[in-house]
Amino acid sequence: MSDNAKPGNGAPETGAKRWKKATAITGTATALVGLATAIVQYTQAGTRSAAPAIAITSPGTGAGATASACQTVLGMAKVADGMTLIVAVRRTTGTPRSKTKFYRVDTARSSGRWNVTVSLEGENPNTAGQWYSITAFTMPVGWADFLEKVGGSADGPLITASTMPPYDGEAPSIDVQRVAGQGFC
Repeated sequence: MSDNAKPGNGAPETGAKRWKKATAITGTATALVGLATAIVQYTQAGTRSAAPAIAITSPGTGAGATASACQTVLGMAKVADGMTLIVAVRRTTGTPRSKTKFYRVDTARSSGRWNVTVSLEGENPNTAGQWYSITAFTMPVGWADFLEKVGGSADGPLITASTMPPYDGEAPSIDVQRVAGQGFC
């Protein structure tokens, strides 16, 4: 066999050798494209905000967290179109257990900031020292409209119930202890 007839020296390749070479090149190209796609997706995921869709920023939480009888709750929320923000308040200590009060919250769509004044049973001075859970979540506007028509008010709780209404997504919650004082919210 002459030097030109040896594989790799310009000799014509057989069909099987060309097929293997083409398959290897295609496989390598596919792997590189897949790797590039994975890197781009990983980079995009890493640059996305890790901020939650809903956050309660005030009152504070943790050991010694307190709130007034009529507490203003502050937060941030990314509320999708067709959804509304609801804040739920319920006493978690003492007897008898109280029902949960639900408040409809107007969200500033551009900044995502929100606030609502809630009652930690402010009319009852005997509930000072009790612990309350404050939860924020979103629900379809249609449900909120329905609950408001059934018995809610614009300046008070949307509804008082023993169970959570249907809601969408996450529902962050904080626990606070009510300080002494009284008030109608």
